[in-house]
Amino acid sequence: MTLSIAEFNTSFSKSIKEHFDNQSREAVNNSAYSKIFDVSDTSEYTSSYISTEGVDLPDYFDEGEALKDSSIGKGYKVTYDSAEFGHVMAITKKARLKVGDSTEKVAEIANKQKNSAIIAMNTFLEKELCALLDYTNASNASYKILSPDLLPLASASHVWNSTGTTFDNDFGTDAIDITHAGDVVTVGGAFVDSKGTAMPLKFNKIFVKTGGAASKQAKSVYASRNAQGQYTVTSIGEINLYSGEVTVVEIPWMVSGNDYVYSADVEGMNIENPLFCEFVQRPQAEGVFKENKNLTWEMPYSASFKYGVRNLPFTLLYGKVA
Repeated sequence: MTLSIAEFNTSFSKSIKEHFDNQSREAVNNSAYSKIFDVSDTSEYTSSYISTEGVDLPDYFDEGEALKDSSIGKGYKVTYDSAEFGHVMAITKKARLKVGDSTEKVAEIANKQKNSAIIAMNTFLEKELCALLDYTNASNASYKILSPDLLPLASASHVWNSTGTTFDNDFGTDAIDITHAGDVVTVGGAFVDSKGTAMPLKFNKIFVKTGGAASKQAKSVYASRNAQGQYTVTSIGEINLYSGEVTVVEIPWMVSGNDYVYSADVEGMNIENPLFCEFVQRPQAEGVFKENKNLTWEMPYSASFKYGVRNLPFTLLYGKVA
């Protein structure tokens, strides 16, 4: 007896949709981009942001003297629209005939389609968002996403809107070795905001392409201490003071194995993460399976999100090893 689409939907579509929605959310939470992007939900299809510029410190005042007005400068305003993307889970007539339309076997095919759809959805998101981590994109003035000051994400002359002073987050070409690690610490510790107030940054993550040259070099420098708690010794006999200080995060979607980007720890510093991803609608299955003109049963799945750079990227440090 041939299984009708109505019978299949009655028995299985709700379960497939629930599993897809729940597993998609979990996939987002465990994704590579969730380790560097601020991932959240929103009801706003279009959002505007004012970039962070600096800290306005209080001042001494005498009795009877009026307090000074805040002089925090206004940052850049950027606006992003959401976009929709999606695909379909499909069970062809040929696939149904091959299994004799057995309810259990058709459900098994649908479950495989669901698992493949989750992988496809998350792969799309990771490739799309992780493109911002490539030095070749970040240093390109024609790349589709720029810094709020309209300069490339990696630039030696980012401009604070409120004061016109500049900062540099482009490391250029620099091999990842012990000297390099010390330079990164120096850059972070010496950072100041738009008004020259100390804002030390601790770069505690480095993002590299899986198996690339930058990954190999980063691991050799930032490898954790051994089981006895001892630091790794370099080939020249020096103690590696940076062992375990920076987490190496490998991402397969970065284009070049030579590219890397450091990310500073923003938690506890009241600093807004410049990279964001906001979901108006998390990836989810839409409705039930429907039969199209070639007798394929299809269940669409989609999402709506926006992503980009809402703050000057001073918490990011881009570079490449060659």
